[in-house]
Amino acid sequence: MADVNVLYRHPLYYDIIFRRSVAPEVEFMISVFQEYTGHPLRSVIELGCGPGYHARAFALQGYAAHGLDRSEEMIRFAGREAENEGAAVEWSAGDMRDFALSEPVDLAFCVFDSIDGLHSIDDFVQHFQAVAGSLASDGLYIIGQSHQRDARLLDYGPFHYQGERNGCKITLDWATDVRTHTLTQTADVEIVVRVEDDGARTEHRHRTVESFATPIFLAATARLSAVLEPVAWYGAFRLDQPYDDSPASTHCITVFRKLPNPTGQAAPQKSP
Repeated sequence: MADVNVLYRHPLYYDIIFRRSVAPEVEFMISVFQEYTGHPLRSVIELGCGPGYHARAFALQGYAAHGLDRSEEMIRFAGREAENEGAAVEWSAGDMRDFALSEPVDLAFCVFDSIDGLHSIDDFVQHFQAVAGSLASDGLYIIGQSHQRDARLLDYGPFHYQGERNGCKITLDWATDVRTHTLTQTADVEIVVRVEDDGARTEHRHRTVESFATPIFLAATARLSAVLEPVAWYGAFRLDQPYDDSPASTHCITVFRKLPNPTGQAAPQKSP
């Protein structure tokens, strides 16, 4: 995995640009869990959590919530924000490929394209095995990505974002210079963060590597892990929207469940 990029070393900048309501996403995940297990959700872990928007929202609804991110700066920021909100979340700075919880959780999830920090088959297999090790016997894992038509390796970027708070204006140019690697299905991209704060202007530049995992790749590597199996694909944070190529399908959301026999092979599934 590449070094933590400049945006994640400055969580306030990230928060000014990307803070949003995640209530529909949280409600979707609660509904998915009920749909596939038949019992209420009790506990969750958000992987690649950044500021932990989802973990904090779950905690405020009374769920036992954990958040894990490899950026220590993000975890400290998330902890402060959660404390200010009165959200009781257990935070950890760590690697998505190698982590453990003191108690298993019902649901793990990795959304907002955070999964692209894994870059190889081995990364994904190790990640799935770590996730399964953190789940209860009937636990689910949800991965949320941009729709494949909106994040394609050979037609990627640039993306432009901006936000302003308390006189601090942040502009983010993502993937302004893209170097693709079709063999590994990864892209080495440049990130430019421009800050205007109290009359002072600064600019931060960084290169980071992103992977482009397709639904079928996720299904294959999950099966290779021998601990998770794919059970459903959705195209939005709604149970009534399957993953397809219609305009209503805005995301690619893959749902996995933990195999009842973690040493066995996953049952064959219909391709997405």
